[in-house]
Amino acid sequence: MGSLDIVIHNANTVSIKDLEHNLDIADFKWDKLITLLHVKCESVFFSGFRLSYETNPQEIIDYVAEEKLYIKNEGEVIEKTLIRIREINVNNRALLSELWKAYDEPSLVFLTEKNNEQDLVDCMSHYQFGLEILKRVPGIYDLSQSYEADVMWIQSNVDIAPLLLAIQN
Repeated sequence: MGSLDIVIHNANTVSIKDLEHNLDIADFKWDKLITLLHVKCESVFFSGFRLSYETNPQEIIDYVAEEKLYIKNEGEVIEKTLIRIREINVNNRALLSELWKAYDEPSLVFLTEKNNEQDLVDCMSHYQFGLEILKRVPGIYDLSQSYEADVMWIQSNVDIAPLLLAIQN
């Protein structure tokens, strides 16, 4: 992870800056992190907001989604999406990368326990991902991109330190 700058903000928030180019989750440098979370967690979701309709990710959504849990259009301006990713597609990051690029504030949400899925769906329908969802749904790891095109944010309500040690070794 030499081409990544990891900054630990607190026990539950980390930013990882790609020092070579803009963030691309299909890049091999993210393999270890995503694989470790995939093994550790029982469910994986994609969440995002779309403010631009230049591309239509519907075909990709149909392919990667095990279930479309929440897709909401607010007028013609914002689309909020939450889908459960098919198990086999979690490792197909070239495809997930295309979906990632079609959204503003894209994220992969990993849940340690499948029985918390409905809580996640309920919270996502009322709140934008953030502190409120971290408070209400146990066992979340959220990998997201905000306004910085080269930074991955990890937020969790689980201590991130063991995960960071594992990806740095």
